[in-house]
Parts: sequence; structure tokens; C-alpha cells
Amino acid sequence: MKKFLKIFTVILAAVISVTILSSCKNNKAEITADNVPLFYSEWMKYINGDTPVKNIAIPGSHDAGTYNMLSLGETQSSSILTQLKFGVRYFDIRVEKKGDSLVIFHSVLSGMDFNEVINDISEFMETNDSEVLILDFQHFKNDSMQKVIDTLESSLDTERYAVKNDTEMSDADFIDNLKLEDCRGKFIITWGSDYKIDEKNYLFRRNNDEGSLSECSLESYYEGDLHKKSSNEFIENALPLYFEKFSLKNKGLFVLQGQLTAPTLVTTPLSLEESHSENMNNYVKNLKNSDLLKYVNIIMRDYVTDDIEKTDSVLSLNIAKNIVSDTKEFLKYIEI
Repeated sequence: MKKFLKIFTVILAAVISVTILSSCKNNKAEITADNVPLFYSEWMKYINGDTPVKNIAIPGSHDAGTYNMLSLGETQSSSILTQLKFGVRYFDIRVEKKGDSLVIFHSVLSGMDFNEVINDISEFMETNDSEVLILDFQHFKNDSMQKVIDTLESSLDTERYAVKNDTEMSDADFIDNLKLEDCRGKFIITWGSDYKIDEKNYLFRRNNDEGSLSECSLESYYEGDLHKKSSNEFIENALPLYFEKFSLKNKGLFVLQGQLTAPTLVTTPLSLEESHSENMNNYVKNLKNSDLLKYVNIIMRDYVTDDIEKTDSVLSLNIAKNIVSDTKEFLKYIEI
């Protein structure tokens, strides 16, 4: 009888464990903007403070402000605030001046008011002082640069929140050595490669798509033809190339662009992502076993809130990098 009870207890425990794991996976699949765990709003508090920002694996959003845009231009399905709650910390922001207003644009299409982006970032910053955001102003249209600066200073409180280079170091060296503990509760602003603003110590120059400029604070390579290939061809050809290019510099922040580009005018970003998402998730997760892991920093994706695995696949790399101070808490949410 005792032997039977012991066997029964073991079997029951196994069943309960499987049920719990299954429940976790099901809940994970059902994560939405309404029930996303608080963990994703504060995941950086579990990262060792002495870690350089360039060494942290960070989820990023491509054309971050395009939700509610026409389908040919939309690459995200949620607001910036929702993306932040899903763990995204890097945002590709493109601003156009239209009359007296600033709006987000993607190619020839215009979308949401830039002030909505500012309001979402401001709301998040007020309550999440463990996090650091990277606001990457890639492109401008219709001479919007000065008005963007004016809006940042008046509405986003750059004096309080912006990381500034008050040292004798070059901007590139400063960002390369910047540690998380020195910029928690702040944002880093990187600025379009064609527009260098010397008098603003919180604007850090980004490189161009080819990476042909020197001494830049952020590298983000883009070979358009490669992004128009199939998911498998893109992963096999573009991503190794981008890692190789960065490895030759290995300086500053590094954005790995993981999105496809529509090869025709009738192909939508959403339809591309549906065929690409799982492949890209698997590629990212497998980086933990790669020699490339040491170069992983920001991984930029489309439709970042449509699948929590896009966040998890990136965050799991921080465990592999051995920079997580509370691995147990991470493992409650992140499967590796």
C-alpha cells in the first residue's frame, strides 16, 4: 500500500507539473496589451548595473509609430506605450513636418501625431526608473529636425531624462562605455546620420545604412535587396553580413535589423511578417549558442506586440550573456 501511495504521489506531481507548464505556455500565447505581466515593464531591473548598454540584448521596434497607418505602411499594431509594456526599449522613429504639426511617416505615407509618441514615452518614464530607452531618429522629412528638437525639449523634458555627454570623451567612446547603472530611468537619443547637431550634448549621431561614416554612436545596417528576399534567404545572407560588418568596428550600439521589406507595392508588412516571424524567433533564440552572442545588442522587429516570443527570444540572450542578476525571476517568464 505504501509503495502504491509513493508511486501515485510521484505520478500526481508529474501531472501537476505538466499542467502548470502547459498553463504557462497557454497563458503566454494569450498575452495581450490588457494582461501583459508587469515583468516586461521592468525587466531591466534584473540586469546587472555594471553592464555596458551595448552588451544588453534589447528588443527593438521597426518604424515604431506606424500603428493605425494604411496597411502598406503599417509595421506595428500597437501604441508606443503598449510596446514599452511588452519589453521593447528601442524605437525607430521617423518624423515629418506637415504644416505646423509633426507626424510619423513611413515612405510616402503619414500616420500618427508625433505628440502621441512623446506622451507615451513620458508616461512610461514617470513610473519605470529601472529602464533605459533608445530613441533612434533615423529619418526626417520637410526640415522637421529643429521642430523635433523643440518638442523633445519642451514636452519630453530632455534636461531630466536625456543621457548627456558632459565628458571629454567623443560621443562614440562615451556611448561605447556607457553602463546601465549610469542611465537607468533615462533615454538615449540617436540622430539621423545626415544631421549632426554639435551644440546638443544629448544628440548622438547614428551611422547610415551602409555604415560608411566613422565615429558614430549607433550602427544599423540595411541592404534593401537582401530584405526583399524570402525569410530563409534573408536570415542566411543579411544577418551574418550585418554581424560581420559590426564586428569590424565593435563600437557603440548595434541594431540588427530583423524585418523584411515588401518586394512589390501590393505586399504588406503584415503578410511578410506572418511568413517570417517564427523563423526569426528561432534564429534569435539560437544566437545563445553562437560566437556572435557577444555582438548582440538591439534586435529590431515588425509587429513586436503580436507575439510575446519576439520579446522573450531576445531577453533570453541576457541569461546566456550572464548579465542577469536574478535568473530565477527571469526564468518565470523567459524560456530558453
